[in-house]
Amino acid sequence: MAEQTQEIRKAYEVEKEARKGLEELNKAKNEFILASQHNLRTPITIAKGYVEETGLSLKGNDTAREYLDKTTGVLETLAKLVNGLIDVTDLKVGKEGFSKNKK
Repeated sequence: MAEQTQEIRKAYEVEKEARKGLEELNKAKNEFILASQHNLRTPITIAKGYVEETGLSLKGNDTAREYLDKTTGVLETLAKLVNGLIDVTDLKVGKEGFSKNKK
């Protein structure tokens, strides 16, 4: 009986350590996801701003305007994909706020 109790205690300690390791790993993953959100969204926002400013200065150049419109469309699609990814990670991480303002 004492031997079984000792084996159960040993198994419990192993499980306890494994759970602690998994919790630490999950915390690190969540911190990485939250920190990455800014790094994904910021370059898109900056590029959209440059494209918009360039478009404002174009007058009479229809070809350049067409290319800028296509670029804006691609950036919008990319922003939607990143926002979707952020929404999913927010659900998994249990955080709100980063994906509230969609543009």
